[in-house]
Amino acid sequence: TQSTWGMLHGSSRMCQGKVVKFSLADIGEGIREVVIKEWSVSVGDEVKQFDAICEVQSDKAAVTITSRYDGIVRRLYYDADDIAYVGQPLVDIELQDDYQATEGEKDNEEDTASSSSSSDDDAPASAAGSSLSSVVAPSIAPPQVFATPAVRRFAKEREVEIGYVLGTGKDGRILKEDILATISGTDADSNQINSHKAPVQAVVPAAIQHQHQSHDSLDKELRLNAVQKAMWKTMEESLRIPHLTLSDEVCVDALVALRHQCNALLTTDTPRKTFPKLTMMPFFVKAASMALMEFPMLNAQCIADNKDKVLLKGSHNIGFAMDSPLGLVVPNVKKVENLSVIELAREMQRLMDLGVNNKLSLADISGGTFTISNVGNIGGTYTRPIILPPQVAIGGIGKVATVMKPLESNPSVGSLYEYVRSQVIYISWSADHRIIDGATVARFSKLWKHYIENPQLMVLELS
Repeated sequence: TQSTWGMLHGSSRMCQGKVVKFSLADIGEGIREVVIKEWSVSVGDEVKQFDAICEVQSDKAAVTITSRYDGIVRRLYYDADDIAYVGQPLVDIELQDDYQATEGEKDNEEDTASSSSSSDDDAPASAAGSSLSSVVAPSIAPPQVFATPAVRRFAKEREVEIGYVLGTGKDGRILKEDILATISGTDADSNQINSHKAPVQAVVPAAIQHQHQSHDSLDKELRLNAVQKAMWKTMEESLRIPHLTLSDEVCVDALVALRHQCNALLTTDTPRKTFPKLTMMPFFVKAASMALMEFPMLNAQCIADNKDKVLLKGSHNIGFAMDSPLGLVVPNVKKVENLSVIELAREMQRLMDLGVNNKLSLADISGGTFTISNVGNIGGTYTRPIILPPQVAIGGIGKVATVMKPLESNPSVGSLYEYVRSQVIYISWSADHRIIDGATVARFSKLWKHYIENPQLMVLELS
């Protein structure tokens, strides 16, 4: 995704070999800090305007930062997983001789000139908000490390303390081969020269050996990632809301049968053969949208500092909570009221694919008006969902359970019943009790349940 930053306009002058600081600009939504997920460049790389510099993760979404300049990367200010702040430098770029700098960039050039003259281009990236490193003994400090961000990330993914890896590259630079050699307990150079000899055990300081032996007993601080910090903030706001919760049991026998029929058709219908199998979640979301038509107050939003009015949202932008590598995210499908079940399923699949790869955009996770959380696909029969402000209602669904239910009275055996196996789910609704009463939630839940237990109605009532 290309950055939306525009070039500043003003009188221009020639910059010949000048180094400018390329700072992190405001990416909207009140975001003040981001986590560097991955660098797309290294020191010494040539970049053009709109080339990817790095990918960052805010508390909202992942964003690709692109270059505003043509030139050579001379410094990276952060390592992967470090926190970068809006307005602070990301990289230093030496401009090409024919680049036309604007007046708005003069200060960057002058500020960078003094700092870049005394810094080594091959020095490791550093930042004030660097990420927490592994716990080591106080008496042993890692030596200076010369490694590219890619190698540092490679070492971190394999839980290797890069400060104790012997570099075999130019000027002692650490290579990926050195990381692999450390993992295998051999020396990279000796392997290449004396490959016929038995592997030499890597020398590990005694304090580090002790650290690995007692790893489970060590306490350490863990920095929350951007998604976790967003959850912290949202839940603090949510706990100020008086929650009204109502639960019910819903039979899904008819829905399970209909879903199987739909999937059978999808496998034989040539134009749709590539479509993934339908789950029950699109039906749950569509039923919620149809019930919201009758009870629009549950699709409202509170207005900040206004106790006299609420905002009834015209569209049903229904979010669904999902687990991602970074934690809980809630993308939402826009205008569910206008979508068929299969259109809804296709859009949900697109959002889930983005979510598992940490590629959700701000548009994908913003603007939600109602939310459904389905913990059943992970496990758990019951749940009490927590409202995501400024929304006023949320549903939580547990896993499908098989129960024995009485079918009908049998006169020949008196009051005994005949029992039949039935598949059920347990739904819980939470609503903002400041503006929604229990009777409204109960009626909404009853209508939603009616659609789920009689899914043909979702087809008959489609406009």
